[in-house]
Amino acid sequence: MAGPSRTPSPELPGDGPLIAAAGLTERQHDVYRLSRQGLSPAEIARELSVSDNTVRDCLAQVRRKVALALRRAEIQAAANAERAGEPD
Repeated sequence: MAGPSRTPSPELPGDGPLIAAAGLTERQHDVYRLSRQGLSPAEIARELSVSDNTVRDCLAQVRRKVALALRRAEIQAAANAERAGEPD
């Protein structure tokens, strides 16, 4: 059974479009946000009432999703640069 619906976590200054483009779940964003605030995985686990393993898994998923979003942005930028260099 799903828990109560929560308001999505606000972005932190400096999150930028890459975090938004990563498509994080609410849980992943919560873990990311707390990590950015300097909490250890154990502290995050206590704060969110989840296991340390859940926090570690979420952080790994965040890193993977951000890396994929970065790669997509790089590919798009390269495609845009290539199109800009082509004659009309």
